[in-house]
Amino acid sequence: MRKAEEVTGERESKSLERTKETKLTKKGRRPRGSRLRNITNRFLETFRTDKPGGLRVFDTETRGFAATAYPGGRIVFGVRFGNRLRRRWITLGELGTEVTLAAARSRAREIVSESVLGGDPVGDRRRANAIPLLRDFLEDYAAWSEKTKKARTLRGEAVYRKVAERHFGSLRLDEIAPAALREVALSYTKAGQLYSANRFLSFLSAVFSQAVKLGHIATNPAAAVPRNAERPRKRVLSAAELAALWKALASEPDAGLRAAFVLMVTTGCRSSEAREARWKDLDLEAGVWTVPDTKAGEAQEIVIPAAACELLKAIPKAGPFVCPGRFGDKPRADFWRVWKEIAARAKLTDATPHDLRRTLSDLIRRSAGEAVAQAALRHADARTTVRHYSAADAGEIRETVAKVLPFLAKPETKPARKRRRA
Repeated sequence: MRKAEEVTGERESKSLERTKETKLTKKGRRPRGSRLRNITNRFLETFRTDKPGGLRVFDTETRGFAATAYPGGRIVFGVRFGNRLRRRWITLGELGTEVTLAAARSRAREIVSESVLGGDPVGDRRRANAIPLLRDFLEDYAAWSEKTKKARTLRGEAVYRKVAERHFGSLRLDEIAPAALREVALSYTKAGQLYSANRFLSFLSAVFSQAVKLGHIATNPAAAVPRNAERPRKRVLSAAELAALWKALASEPDAGLRAAFVLMVTTGCRSSEAREARWKDLDLEAGVWTVPDTKAGEAQEIVIPAAACELLKAIPKAGPFVCPGRFGDKPRADFWRVWKEIAARAKLTDATPHDLRRTLSDLIRRSAGEAVAQAALRHADARTTVRHYSAADAGEIRETVAKVLPFLAKPETKPARKRRRA
């Protein structure tokens, strides 16, 4: 039975070729046949041709829908629409590798209906194809960012660029929906990385804003995704916790990690600055560390305590970086993982590397005031030090107010006089 069907299908294909001789023009145009067949999966199984220009048949079920067979077995779907004065053609895709018969027929019906209602499917498709893929647009955005942004910012954006390319790189800019962006942001949030979720959305919001300015898309999908609430952390380490951390660092076998955390504890530097510190920038004799690339965008000097200089002098140099990676030519990449191990040994709870910076600021502020804390942390604006690094508690505030307003002290009460009896 199966062989009989194949023979019948082959006869149909040959009869189609004999129905009308297909002659290619000098420009090599593909055939515009008027053959009609009910295009089904069974028919496509035996739809073959040896003609160089291919053989095209139109469907009897869907108006304008066609299948073209080429030598070698390729079958490509397309749809023809419009009036006789202006015929239009759209290729829908190749059978098997790009589209199925059912999907191609459904899309053909949509295109014909849109054309009948006065639409312009060809123009719409041309405009859609002009919209770049996110992967390609990110390359252009990175080239533009290199000319306008600091190197420190570019390194942070590179992390989120990889995430965006992994999830949406093959999509056009207009195909990326807010719901899809929200799913990626939620994955950060569920992992406890609330601020990373916000940074990811902020990066993509800047990318899509640039696309809107260039006319690729009409709206910014990242602007519609809600952010996590950000509240300044107030966590500072107690004296006991600092002692436990220092003891855990003393037992750290990796000398580079030990050096990096010594810098963080004693200077209040940022974790990225400690991770990327180079020996050539450290003048251990003078106790000065020159950081060439800072958050402020300019080189800054950090004062290193004498005791910390002595500890750093004893650490062997295994390359240009104080905390080198596996091969020594790059800084260590797994800084956060190592911090969690050290914090676990010191039995620290809910502590981050940046809490070391806040702790030193708080200790300096209590001892020498806000001005010295601001200088130690290298803040251009004192309000930043007060808002993010000041951790005054109620007891300290009450004590300070009592000192500056001595008249608030309760007056001493004298014992009441006893009345004399008459």
